[in-house]
Amino acid sequence: MAHLERLDLLQHLALPAPDRSPGAYEAERVGNVWEGAAEPAYCAVCSGGRKVLLIGGNIYDYAVVKGVLADTAGVRQMTVHALVDGSQSFRVSVNGADSFEVPMTGAKDTVTTTTVPVTLVAGVNTIRFFHHTARAPELDKIVIR
Repeated sequence: MAHLERLDLLQHLALPAPDRSPGAYEAERVGNVWEGAAEPAYCAVCSGGRKVLLIGGNIYDYAVVKGVLADTAGVRQMTVHALVDGSQSFRVSVNGADSFEVPMTGAKDTVTTTTVPVTLVAGVNTIRFFHHTARAPELDKIVIR
């Protein structure tokens, strides 16, 4: 009986829908890469109801958002959506280029955003989120404009 009650509860649990707008890339999307301890997890406030947590803290724990499309090469604005516990930061590398820091400040149970410029190539791009010395925010999604 407990199993049926749990199934009924799961059927009525409403999670936010994934962001399917142009330029939006969910961190937990199939095809992305999560290495080390980094992995998708439940998130009641994140688009799609999931986030990628345990990014950073060493060289092994990182996430890569793959399949970021650009019609032409150039600088675009990337808005990072993440859950931040106080002040944390990501290191970000686009297509294997030198990384740069993306600092964020926020509350653990609220999606926080920050926008940074990124240089994309025409076609398919990859964006790696990591931090070698500290735990990074929990990544919900990115939006490229």
